[in-house]
Amino acid sequence: MPANTTCFVIAPIGEPDSPIRKRSDQVLKYIIKPAAEECGFTTLRADEITQPGIITSQVIQHIMEDAMVVADLTGRNANVFYELAIRHAIRRPYVQIIDEREPLPFDVANVRSISFTHQDLDSATMARTEIVKQMRSMMGSDKPIESPITAAVDLNTLRTSEKPGDRHFAELLTAIAELKQQVTSLQQQGAVPASLTDLRSYAPYLSASVAEVAHITEAANAVMGKWAEPVDLSGIKVSNDPIQPVKPKKRSTQE
Repeated sequence: MPANTTCFVIAPIGEPDSPIRKRSDQVLKYIIKPAAEECGFTTLRADEITQPGIITSQVIQHIMEDAMVVADLTGRNANVFYELAIRHAIRRPYVQIIDEREPLPFDVANVRSISFTHQDLDSATMARTEIVKQMRSMMGSDKPIESPITAAVDLNTLRTSEKPGDRHFAELLTAIAELKQQVTSLQQQGAVPASLTDLRSYAPYLSASVAEVAHITEAANAVMGKWAEPVDLSGIKVSNDPIQPVKPKKRSTQE
């Protein structure tokens, strides 16, 4: 266990007696705090800081120095995302939670987050259990903490590498990430059947062609297995335009 045992809670707080404050207090008291204590942490939220000083500086100091952070993304509060971005950038342990009725914002959609409703006892229990699991997983791992910011930094390092294999790998990761974003958007819109699980099966719904999806998949297998022949991804074109659901084309009887 680290010497610093504080779990700093990033959350929308709101005015006293407001619905936002009431929800934040309940989530802290019944979900975050019990989970943190089970892992040996003591929780602290910005409004609970009692030391004299500039509150913004104190909050940032806690975000950078505390052993654990739990961020509640409910309500898309600007301060929450600003503070979470700092934690993302310094590669320190964090857990993201959000009300299950809200979709994850695009920039953090690929980060594992815990969806729950604090008004449902089963859901609250599940959230506590998942927070404990994520905290213990990060505490017991020597792997660097990943986030959208660190992923972008690592990707840029690959892109500027002197090794051709690294640069090709960066191109491959970018192409796959763009396809994954399209798939996620389609899933959120309910534009694809829930039964689809394989990337190739999404091909008829994506802006990339079946051949391009297959090429990316095969290239990924080749690159992950061994740096052999350079992977040519120049022919892959993934649209950056807003996703428009496309129904699979019916095959002609003459084909």
